[in-house]
Amino acid sequence: MKKTFLFLCALLMSSIAFSQTAPVIVEVYPRSGATNVGLWIGAFEATFDQNIVAGDLSEVLVNGVPATGVVVENNVLWIDCDPFITFSTDYTVTIRTGAVQGLAADYSWSFRTRDYPTVSTSTPVNGATDVAPDVAMDITGSAITGYEIDVEIVDESGESILAYAHRTAFDASTIKHPLFKYNTNYTVKLFLFYYWEGHQYLIPYPWTFSTETAPVKEWTAPVDDATNVSLTAATQVKFDKRILEGPSGLSGITIKDEAGNDVSDRKSISGSVLFIYHRDLASNTKYTVTVPANAVLGISEEIKYAFTTTNVTGIADVDKETGVSVYPTVSNGNLTIATPGKAKVAVLDVSGRTLASYPSNGNLTIDLNYANGLYIIKVDNNGKVSSHKVILKKQ
Repeated sequence: MKKTFLFLCALLMSSIAFSQTAPVIVEVYPRSGATNVGLWIGAFEATFDQNIVAGDLSEVLVNGVPATGVVVENNVLWIDCDPFITFSTDYTVTIRTGAVQGLAADYSWSFRTRDYPTVSTSTPVNGATDVAPDVAMDITGSAITGYEIDVEIVDESGESILAYAHRTAFDASTIKHPLFKYNTNYTVKLFLFYYWEGHQYLIPYPWTFSTETAPVKEWTAPVDDATNVSLTAATQVKFDKRILEGPSGLSGITIKDEAGNDVSDRKSISGSVLFIYHRDLASNTKYTVTVPANAVLGISEEIKYAFTTTNVTGIADVDKETGVSVYPTVSNGNLTIATPGKAKVAVLDVSGRTLASYPSNGNLTIDLNYANGLYIIKVDNNGKVSSHKVILKKQ
């Protein structure tokens, strides 16, 4: 009985001795000697081989300064690093013996955070002038992969036109933006965003540029107050530089007769030219073309001009593919050939024999001094050939 009692006492003492073994750190995070450590880790951690009891937690140091936000939970000691961790910095974490009950010796480990992101080049370049309003903006740099770039673009009045765009960043990152205003100075600020608590870091990259001057109208087709205009005449507005659709859009552009009927059709922009297509124009009619303010970017005032179509007597033969019209199809001798541009006009008899040839600059009137009968008017408009039948019926 006595031997049994002594055995149990020895077993109990052994258990007590085992439970009083000093805690040992078996793992740390970030690992000792780590480099390129991200800023989003949230906390430094030390994992022990057993559950621990907190001592004086001011004995936990980061770079020699007592850490804040130190928490002990089971076998892990956590150090909240969010308030102070930053780029390109060496950190040493020290847990002194007084921080954890039973810790036999101070424990330290070190690591380095990732390099501060930099931007090496941009489009447009810093200090650029005459920048187009729709310029494709992008940046190229180092150490930005894995983050998002927040962008703030401010004009010279202080108005922010694009703030915190939250663009996913790669080594080359495109920045989408609304159209810039003409003749305006802009400043761009780049912020590196990372998810932990939504922090932002300003990337030290100076970036300013100024946009080009607004386009200026050069001419219209037809010219203002033009008369005797072909029924198939092209309607255009030419500017001194490439143009873009403005905030009010192209849908408000009209071609109206004096009764207010709008005959405009689709509108488009190609380079420096605004094309205003129209349905069939009426003979001897005045039309007014109106391009509202801001239909074209940078054109803040309305563009308006008028023209009057030619007086067509009789029925016209119109080739819609080439835009050539010949009238009247039953003629007493006078015949008008209207073409979109320069053309070659030939008069043929029914056998195909050429009777006469004429050059045309767009609107040609000829005298058919032949016997009554059927004639063919052949028009070569820049390689596009059309044929039109005309009956000559003199009194």
